[in-house]
Amino acid sequence: MSVSSGARRAAGFSFVEVLFAIMILAIGLIMIAAMFPVAIRQAQDTSDETASAAVARNAFALIQENLTDEDLPPVGWIQAGIGQVRSTRDPQVAGVPPLQTEPRYEKQIQGSPRHEMQPPDWLWKKVCGDMIVADDPRFAWIAFYRRDYVSNTGDWAPHAQVVVIVLRARQGSVFRQADVRGSGTAALQPRPVTFNLTSDGEGPASDQVIEFTDGERDAAATGAFLVVAHDPSLIAPYLPRPGGYQNGWVYRLGNHLGGHKWELAVESPFQERSFGGTVRPGITAAGGFIVGRAPAAGGGYEGVCQDVAAYSLWIPVRLR
Repeated sequence: MSVSSGARRAAGFSFVEVLFAIMILAIGLIMIAAMFPVAIRQAQDTSDETASAAVARNAFALIQENLTDEDLPPVGWIQAGIGQVRSTRDPQVAGVPPLQTEPRYEKQIQGSPRHEMQPPDWLWKKVCGDMIVADDPRFAWIAFYRRDYVSNTGDWAPHAQVVVIVLRARQGSVFRQADVRGSGTAALQPRPVTFNLTSDGEGPASDQVIEFTDGERDAAATGAFLVVAHDPSLIAPYLPRPGGYQNGWVYRLGNHLGGHKWELAVESPFQERSFGGTVRPGITAAGGFIVGRAPAAGGGYEGVCQDVAAYSLWIPVRLR
């Protein structure tokens, strides 16, 4: 007795149909598998940012408790009022005077009753023992400070801006003491650079491009932070002294444009501002610090960006 084709189809699927279903299922599994790394990375980033907030709070508290008035002197032009940014570790960027040399221009113009000299790495030695998180050494922090002068009197402002950048170990599972105690090979060390920010007269205004022109510029990577330490822009064309308008600003690097040029990340754009009737579309020959890739054992830098998040807080400075 013969079986009709309709009965055969009702009894099961043809080979082509089964094969087609297997292909659809395989494609679906591949798509789902492709989503897992993204989801895992997003979950890790969220976890890291949550942890970094706690790390930063502890860092601010430690700095406020352990560093006093004489530990955090302002540097820069008294007449400008805005101080330059100093790293807790030497060397400082070009244009920011070290505190081991005298005489200082500010002291010649207007003296200060406070002691302004510090031996090399004075601040670093005070904080480096606590920079790696003891309970979770995957995380560590780096700090900078800026302290202003009060008006033109030369008095030291009672508050200081502290910038803390939280990092996560990328070259290994955790940070180690060598990452702090080492000299040029220490992973937890800011890298001084010189840079031009935005158009600076070339192309459209505020084109959101940064070019590193000197210093440890190979430490740069997508996601790295740049702390502006010395903005040499003049107060006004007829007053040839720097105003420091961008001192203390923190930018994050976005896409790499080739060479030593990078876009600014969308979350930290440069915004034009006007000072003394002059629009500032950018800054030229500025000094700053990169916190980015870790140093390689044979020289240079390697790996991906260590940065997690940057935080800024004004803290009252204790007299002693």
